[in-house]
Amino acid sequence: MKKLISVAVVLLFIGLAFAPTINANIGKEELVEFTTEVCGMNVRKQTVKLTQQQADKVDALFNSIREKLNTTESREEAEKIFKEAIVELDKFGLLGGLSIKQAQRLVTGGYQNRKYNNVYLGSHVNCSRNDTYYNSNCNVFAKHDQETYLFSPLRRFTEKLIEIFLYVKMWISGIVLSYLWFFLFFRDALGLLVINSHIGFGSEFQYPKEDPLYRPADGEITTIGDMGEKNWSGTWYGSFQRHDLPYFYTSFIGIHGFTGIFLSSKIFGNIYFGIANEVGLQRSIPN
Repeated sequence: MKKLISVAVVLLFIGLAFAPTINANIGKEELVEFTTEVCGMNVRKQTVKLTQQQADKVDALFNSIREKLNTTESREEAEKIFKEAIVELDKFGLLGGLSIKQAQRLVTGGYQNRKYNNVYLGSHVNCSRNDTYYNSNCNVFAKHDQETYLFSPLRRFTEKLIEIFLYVKMWISGIVLSYLWFFLFFRDALGLLVINSHIGFGSEFQYPKEDPLYRPADGEITTIGDMGEKNWSGTWYGSFQRHDLPYFYTSFIGIHGFTGIFLSSKIFGNIYFGIANEVGLQRSIPN
């Protein structure tokens, strides 16, 4: 009897010792990370961890947005839907540090400079304004897999800096010092400027002396703009210019001049909505 009691006590202590670890692991598994990037304003990325239940509510919210947009052809109605979505996202802390009013203004084009946007129109190479997979000056809502790439102005600037470093090393000291000085001392002022982002769809991997490998983006996108309402789903590539990525990868730009909210999650993929200057996609592999 004493032996049984001793064994029971030992097992009890072992259970107590491992219980916190087990509970902690369960807690970690239940959390879903969402990273918010604010496109069009000088705001840093923000990562938020939600419970699985909260994450499912966010996913349901975006499904609801898509369904509502699919039944409207009015930009005014689309803007109303976007504003309501911002209020809901704020409840989960997914506005990237913006207030509700700032985020609502951002996703409805309130910060955009139309004269600046028009610089991009007509810059496409593989599509025309009459194409099925083209729209301009449009509200955009999309949900894709990980083969979607966001190119912010800061990222493009940094990549260009690296490119200069590789080819003109003698200039690097002055460029780096200017870069740091500008962003350290004028960061707040830069936040007042709205510089639009680009979004790439699909990728090409080409190691030297080998045939290229292509991976399209997979998902769905809704646009309401100059060409009316257009809904696309399936796989595609961007039809604008190429954009080089590290390690022999290239992406294909499919959205010019985007301002809005860009959310990414390993479980739910990339989800974003806002205003775009133009959208151009193609089903086939770009030339």
